[in-house]
Amino acid sequence: GFSGARSYFELYLPGLLILSIIMIIFSASSAMVRESESRTLERLMISRLTTLEFLGGISMVQILVALFSLLLAVLTALALGYTLIPGTLGFILVISILTALSMISFSLLVAAMCRSVKEVAIIGTFPLFLLMFFTGAAFPVNGGRLFTIGSYQVMLNDILSPKFAVEALNKVLIRGLDVKDAIPEMIALVLLTGLYFVTGTWLFRRRHMRAR
Repeated sequence: GFSGARSYFELYLPGLLILSIIMIIFSASSAMVRESESRTLERLMISRLTTLEFLGGISMVQILVALFSLLLAVLTALALGYTLIPGTLGFILVISILTALSMISFSLLVAAMCRSVKEVAIIGTFPLFLLMFFTGAAFPVNGGRLFTIGSYQVMLNDILSPKFAVEALNKVLIRGLDVKDAIPEMIALVLLTGLYFVTGTWLFRRRHMRAR
């Protein structure tokens, strides 16, 4: 079918695009922890800054970083001979923004476990390893089935949101399906992002934004 005409480079491109966004886990986690480590966060709390306001400001910056990283990845792919399928750029941007929000939310979990930027560099390596190698971003991953819901097989790595971002891009860029066929993956991506954000915000607030 459509995917049979794709080169090896084109087959790997969706995962590489998502991988370029996954890397913001370090910058996002460091940005959150740095304010606490330098005790700037204490002064911000005196100004009655809320947790959502603090995280919202950091998120806006990290989304711009993620989009810039994605732009560099796409331009590099085009320079190496990749041909962008007409009408898919908007879809790629939507998936990229959702993935960036998901990684920022996931970074809250990492930041909640760290007291310094050095700890982020050490502790953050483990979740980065999981996100790179068990979501299909670096190479295809199969196996680890937990149970089945109807015709859908729930896999062990379904708790990692980038998996659904990679699958959504694969459907459109590799298999040539319509954007509407990727809606289930987009819904799963949004739900996991919400779960990461609620859990991460609660843990981050308890660890770094408690009244001292």
